[in-house]
Amino acid sequence: MGSKRVVAGAVLACVAVACAVVVYNVSKHTLPNAVAPVRTLSAPDFHVRLATEEDLRQISKGVQPLPDFVPAGDEELDRVQRVVADEKRKYLPGFVEKSTIAILVCKSFKSEGVNFAGTQDYLRVWLMTESSTTGRKIPDDYIAGVFHHEFASVIFNRFMDKPSAESWLSAVDKQKMPRGGPIQAAKIGQGSTAANRELWPAGFFADYSMSSFEKDFSVLWEACYSTPQQVVEAASSSPVILHKLKILRSTLRKAGGGDLPPQIIDGLQLE
Repeated sequence: MGSKRVVAGAVLACVAVACAVVVYNVSKHTLPNAVAPVRTLSAPDFHVRLATEEDLRQISKGVQPLPDFVPAGDEELDRVQRVVADEKRKYLPGFVEKSTIAILVCKSFKSEGVNFAGTQDYLRVWLMTESSTTGRKIPDDYIAGVFHHEFASVIFNRFMDKPSAESWLSAVDKQKMPRGGPIQAAKIGQGSTAANRELWPAGFFADYSMSSFEKDFSVLWEACYSTPQQVVEAASSSPVILHKLKILRSTLRKAGGGDLPPQIIDGLQLE
């Protein structure tokens, strides 16, 4: 995927809907709570399939009105299956299958005035194939980045422990923290996951990193698997980003995912 993925308003948003998101708050930091059982899933449980209205009701958890949802067809499903198959190869064999139940595919998804490119409900990743505003197809490389981003949120919510969370949050520049969370960030044009070098000294990889603790983690994870050289550059110039990367690496290992891409390990000479 390229380095200019933007999640905002009429473009696309990669934010969680009806899921608990840990929002950065300048006065109080809330640590993540385990909402999904930390267990190893059996690989046969995993599949990439079309999302249904019943899946939508489940992810919305009784919230009304339901998001605007357009089901995908077999052609879109085949395309996403190919993308996911390619991106899964960047992880240890079986890691994605043992960490999620399913990848759900739909054509478009819109909630609270924001177009979604993806979301997750702790054990399932949702991927969209089309903008609900323009009707344009979402490019394959964009879908790939969204896949890594939402998969990161699954890992975050299942495996981020309290000591790691406290260590991550202790390094945050509290003066840089906006209020409102990921959806608000997308609405006001701060939903870009593209590397923003101006933010690196403050310890954030991209604009969207500042919207919540979870998104800070997910943006950095996505970059590790989409633009690893930029992660090396960022971590080399920012002790805070390097600190966060080491916690992300520890969480990856705890989840049974092995190690970070070799470009990062070698580029930063991590032990």
